[in-house]
Amino acid sequence: MRAPEQIELAGLLATHGATLIRCQARLSNQSLNSYWTGSRFRLERWSEAIHNYQQLRENRLVPPEADDEEWLQMRVQLEEIIVSEVLTRVWLGITRGIDCQRKTVELEPPARSVMLGHMEARQRALGLLVDPRIVDSGEAEWLHRLQQRSERWNDLLIGRLVAQNLGDLSQAASYPDRALEFAEDLRRDHQLVGDEMAWSLLITSMQTVFAPCLDIPSPNTELNKMIAVSILACFPPDMFDSIGLAKSLWQVRLDNITSDAQGLLHEFMELESSLPPSSARESRAGQGNNYLDNGNRGF
Repeated sequence: MRAPEQIELAGLLATHGATLIRCQARLSNQSLNSYWTGSRFRLERWSEAIHNYQQLRENRLVPPEADDEEWLQMRVQLEEIIVSEVLTRVWLGITRGIDCQRKTVELEPPARSVMLGHMEARQRALGLLVDPRIVDSGEAEWLHRLQQRSERWNDLLIGRLVAQNLGDLSQAASYPDRALEFAEDLRRDHQLVGDEMAWSLLITSMQTVFAPCLDIPSPNTELNKMIAVSILACFPPDMFDSIGLAKSLWQVRLDNITSDAQGLLHEFMELESSLPPSSARESRAGQGNNYLDNGNRGF
């Protein structure tokens, strides 16, 4: 999964995020755990890649050529770090919105932790660009422009969520004040909030901006896919009928919810087995009227 595809997913989240935020269905623990696990492994991969490349170039006096194979492997990850932060921040905004709607503090803290780790990785990535032994000036300029574009588009996507009165989500933006300005602009131009065609054209232009990113496989392709699928599986499966993803998303969501249910059942059986025989019978009798109701939440 390349960096532009992650931008496409971020646009999809901003487009349909209001539906998920307002939806009362329980999000799959399996999907949320997959997002956390994939993100943490990817952060570790990025850290290791940056460290190894710094050591590789430590005794070099001139930067590598733009087509140097080792530099290309590093550049594709630097682009990935910069661009995928948009997805990380939009997902943070959505989890913050869900917690705000439900008056809970459950989903935002893990998403914020991932975002903070991502910010640290981005700072280390940008730190490479100031060392003339490591990065050619032309390559450094391109990556700096990519960073600026990512921040601006991220603020626009967050601004769309803010414009729909989903809560105080501006803190997920790169620059909260700019996200609020975008939100005001979008509220004034109701066409961009309510007209799917107008917004789709804007998203298409965003994808075009990021199209020049390297078209080579990332070493973290599987983790990128894991993160993307875990996010999409949190959405109601009927949301994407119009773009043909419903069947695959339904299967992922069904698998994850089944895994969650098995985990809850396993915990219940362990708890019951630890009780004395008389207590276990009383527990089953007391739960007979309520168990189905409790088990109905989100399954």
